[in-house]
Amino acid sequence: MLAKSIAIIDDDVDIADLFKDVLEDDGYTVVAFNDSITALNHIQENAEEFGLVISDYRMPQMNGYELCKKLINLKSDLKVILISAYELLERDNPTFTFLHKPISIAKLVSVVNEAISKSTTADDKSINA
Repeated sequence: MLAKSIAIIDDDVDIADLFKDVLEDDGYTVVAFNDSITALNHIQENAEEFGLVISDYRMPQMNGYELCKKLINLKSDLKVILISAYELLERDNPTFTFLHKPISIAKLVSVVNEAISKSTTADDKSINA
């Protein structure tokens, strides 16, 4: 059974660490990043390792929407959850799941599980907890 990692990208270290801890407790392999450029570079070099990206929208250097568009162009089967405390104009992107902050831990886990359950198992493209 192939296990793919979840990337969490948030410039707020406490939020990234909290999400990482919660999802690891739920059985997932998680890599947290606090910088969108570092995340982009790492995921580009290790694209096969990732099946899901959870990103904050508002970050310095590159916002989460632009980051996730680049990642989807790199790996079209990548699942994306974009989180923001602000109303997003880009909500018309059918590839992304959008969540509004504040988000409960239960809601985060539920949305992650749902995104993963929508993954297909053909050709080892799914994320498995």
